[in-house]
Amino acid sequence: MPFIHPVQDIVVDSANKQVYIVIKNTIVVYRFIDGEYKQVGKWVDTYKLDELEEQNKRKKAKNNAGEAVATTKKEIPIAEALSLNSNIRSLKTFNQGKAIVTCTDSNKGIAIFDVDLQNTENCLTLRKREQFAKRPNAITLTDDENVILMADKFGDVYSINTQGEPYDEKIMGERKPILGHVSMLTDILFKKSTSNNKDFVITTDRDEHIKVSNYPHSFVGDKWLFGHNEFISSIVSPEWKSQWLVSAGGDDSIFLWDWEVGKLLSTFNYTDLIQSQLTDKHLAAARFQNEKKNAIEYCVAKLSTLKSLPYVAFYVEATKILFILAVHSEKGTFSLKQTLDLPANIISLTQNEDIFSVSLDNHESGDKGFVKVIKFDSNTNSFIVDEFLSQNLDKTITTT
Repeated sequence: MPFIHPVQDIVVDSANKQVYIVIKNTIVVYRFIDGEYKQVGKWVDTYKLDELEEQNKRKKAKNNAGEAVATTKKEIPIAEALSLNSNIRSLKTFNQGKAIVTCTDSNKGIAIFDVDLQNTENCLTLRKREQFAKRPNAITLTDDENVILMADKFGDVYSINTQGEPYDEKIMGERKPILGHVSMLTDILFKKSTSNNKDFVITTDRDEHIKVSNYPHSFVGDKWLFGHNEFISSIVSPEWKSQWLVSAGGDDSIFLWDWEVGKLLSTFNYTDLIQSQLTDKHLAAARFQNEKKNAIEYCVAKLSTLKSLPYVAFYVEATKILFILAVHSEKGTFSLKQTLDLPANIISLTQNEDIFSVSLDNHESGDKGFVKVIKFDSNTNSFIVDEFLSQNLDKTITTT
């Protein structure tokens, strides 16, 4: 049955010619076989459906002003309960593509899968699920890929072994975080210092903080990176300059840091670039509006960088422009390389090797325009959409 919802996330594993897409509570895997993508795996999160339905019946609705409004008493079907509570987020591959990990909203946890790269029927096997007290917001893996670090909405970070049995839910409350913030965490990275080979965890929160902590003794903080005035939504650290960190969020600039020495190198202000893309969707909620009712709010939703090429891509929520910045490795500065005007608003942005992948809000375009694969063309010295791969994926998604 073809999917009727936009793709929430797309992860490309080019080494194994596989693509993972996430649509609501479903993971689908496609593999490039005989010149086209074919579905080789699928997993649907059906965790505790009855409990989800009951929770939804008790939910209180609010209007744009934050005021409670009356709700109907009709029963909420399973499909709708899943759509509200069972989203899958932050999918990552590891172990040379033989495993994936993802956040599952249904049980406020993470799920780890084995991936059989030879299986063409269903390559996904759920290895284990781990449940937490608060919903995970972001995950990363240590360099040896033996430990997953999870940042949650309460402000804590937990470590989970990729092997072994799941943590017993009966003693879940005894699980101790390895570090914490005083507000909701938004992103997390594991990094190794180029100067002393020590390991660190970098975390961000909605109160404009970037914290660098030692690992595994993460209760020992190393430094803070101060400079943001608004919340931080995304951080990346390029492989081609691993002592650098790029951050963005509610500020009107992209920040470039040397995280090892704790220095802000430069910023790139994108205010003028985004003005033409702002619509009524960016009007602030009523409780945050000014007297003229024209206050707008926007933020960078996601940053991404390539493996070997010195570029950083980002997009602003509820817009269809992908911005690509050149990063000057000697000066430590940004410059605008290119803007790509895509056919619909961008939902997600990911990277594999030297390829960007985006998913689009195609609900008004019918059965086309789910994803775009973007690569650097050395002949034109510019980024282009790989129409062959993009159209092939669209065709496969709509017919499987």
